[in-house]
Amino acid sequence: MKPHHPFVSAEAERRYVRRYREEEARWPVPYESRCLDTPEGRTYLRVSGPEGAPPLVLLPGLTTPSLTWAVNAADWARTHHVYAPDMIYDAGLSRNAVPVWRKRTLLSWLGHLFRAAHIPEPFALAGMSYGGWLAAEYALARPEAVSRLVLLAPAATVLPLRKHFLAATAACLFFPRLCADRYFRWMFARSAEHPGAVTLPEFQAAARLRLSSFRLRIPALPRVFPEAELARLPRFLFLMGEDDRLYDARAAVRRLRRAAPQGEARVIAGAGHDLPVIAAEEVNALVSDFLRL
Repeated sequence: MKPHHPFVSAEAERRYVRRYREEEARWPVPYESRCLDTPEGRTYLRVSGPEGAPPLVLLPGLTTPSLTWAVNAADWARTHHVYAPDMIYDAGLSRNAVPVWRKRTLLSWLGHLFRAAHIPEPFALAGMSYGGWLAAEYALARPEAVSRLVLLAPAATVLPLRKHFLAATAACLFFPRLCADRYFRWMFARSAEHPGAVTLPEFQAAARLRLSSFRLRIPALPRVFPEAELARLPRFLFLMGEDDRLYDARAAVRRLRRAAPQGEARVIAGAGHDLPVIAAEEVNALVSDFLRL
């Protein structure tokens, strides 16, 4: 394995890490950074919030590092000890040592990571998009470890992903120079119309850097949970923007209310897949209230 794995080159690694550190310097609360080794790879983890507070783990969406939670971490770290890892299959400072296309590999990695970080159980677990699906899978596999589950527009999980979304995402991943900008304008149309904490041009510039810096690693495909599995999830909060491209948000809420009465499901008006940023104030408040209950 090349020393600069998973980057495309040593120069790409230097360029990306320099930019990452610049963004990390703007993390809104004091933090401790850790590099933790597991059999699946080395994980970069950022920890914020008061020692002894209830633990909260944050899993970001696909193609994004843990820094994507900056808009939300300041609120949640007031009341929780927040753990934000870079995913071993994705952008950030973590490095996979094994292939990442099996779900069992990713669940094994999370288990090893949480133990290495000495995260007390049970803990609250939150995930955005692909990270939301993975959070739900972990909670289903180890329900005794997860006290509360926050699902922000989870990939699949509740309903099948739309074919148009799958085709557009594949084009973006395999042909980023040709398709990335158009893809992000389509995915985050609300951010283009009403910029939130991060403008669309800022997001696009960061995404272009990530897509050009890393070798493509395809992780496990997310799946739709049958109703019996949704009913077995721990108490959860599901939030999704009304204009999300993944699948119909209101249909997802109807399915969850029918199959999983232990959960709370809401549609966020005026948001798409950018809801943690464009609707940060509302999302932060809803999640904080849910975690306090």
